[in-house]
Amino acid sequence: MNLLLINFVMDPQSQVLAWQTKVAFSLARYFDKVIVVTHQQKNIETIPGNVIIITIPSFFLKAPMRWMGGKYCLNLWLWQLHRQHHFDRCFVHMNFEWALWFAPFFKIKKIPVIVWYAHGSVTKLLKKTLPYTDKILTSTK
Repeated sequence: MNLLLINFVMDPQSQVLAWQTKVAFSLARYFDKVIVVTHQQKNIETIPGNVIIITIPSFFLKAPMRWMGGKYCLNLWLWQLHRQHHFDRCFVHMNFEWALWFAPFFKIKKIPVIVWYAHGSVTKLLKKTLPYTDKILTSTK
């Protein structure tokens, strides 16, 4: 079984988000392949053989594409990524908006989505994302 993992950064030396790399590499023990889609990759010397790290194309996230629905256009990019690496499940780690933006792809492909979200507040965007996820995991109330 292959896992798509979406997170903010893959940087084991990050002062704030180093643990995201640990989560990705720990999950790799339980899946045949882990495809990590991230905003940024830095300082990674050793990657497990079954982990593929792919940076989200910034073209879709910057103006003018950002104003024209660039994040939703990434569904086409994700479709190609799925053709290359076929994944069966998705785990969105702290970056819950991607569950909403990729919802059309996940719905068509019937890929279950689990979101990890650990903040004390529930925003309107998070509430909007809820119908497009199968589970939300949290360590907070």
